[in-house]
Amino acid sequence: MKYIVLTLLSSLWLLSSAQTTPHITVERERTFTGTGLYGFMNGGSDLYLEYGFEKLITRDIKYKDESYTVDIYEMPSPENAFGIYSLHTFRCMRADTLSFFNCLSAYQYQAAIDNKYISIVFQSGSGKARRNADELLFLYADTLNARKVLIPAEINKHIPFSSSVKYLKGNLSISNAQPSLLQWMEGIAFSGIWLVNDNISKNYNALIHPTDDENMDRLKDRIPKENIISADNGSLYVKCPEKEETDSHGSFGF
Repeated sequence: MKYIVLTLLSSLWLLSSAQTTPHITVERERTFTGTGLYGFMNGGSDLYLEYGFEKLITRDIKYKDESYTVDIYEMPSPENAFGIYSLHTFRCMRADTLSFFNCLSAYQYQAAIDNKYISIVFQSGSGKARRNADELLFLYADTLNARKVLIPAEINKHIPFSSSVKYLKGNLSISNAQPSLLQWMEGIAFSGIWLVNDNISKNYNALIHPTDDENMDRLKDRIPKENIISADNGSLYVKCPEKEETDSHGSFGF
């Protein structure tokens, strides 16, 4: 019941984002739109722009004596918000425990809600800071009216989705998540790729959506038949080429 009340309050809070409410002090707030994101993260902006980044509001705040940075990225669709979120989530301590995608790690709480990717970074890493991050999320996001991501049937069995499923929109996101796919995707026009880490078989599968029949036929010619799982409704579900294993996940990856 507490979370429902907080969610209802969120719309009032967002009317004046720099205001101070009980327990919350906004120490710094900045807004970036479009290619202005380069002023915030330099080279990392290209990946966000690949997903159609529209706006970022970033706030440094104090909440219940803890320091937080709250970043809210607005994307053109729930799928694109999930996509950029999916590239930043792996090894979650807690994942998808609410009615939206969420991933808690030692110093960060991330979520994909409607067309927004939300990152809450806390400096102390304490249990209190993690509990407070839950409250902050509901203060800054409207979870009741959120549109849902349309997950394809082939992907629906992979729960929790966070850390297991990624949504790719271009070569940059492919390079970050599954570079071995680039050998097949070079020059192929596609609207999106759902990438799945199958923890049971240890295979990486991809549901590829070429933009038209011509690109579908070109893709089929490139992919070995033994790698094709199914081809239905303008999409191709395949077993990915093998990639070299690495012990370091860096900023992205499974």
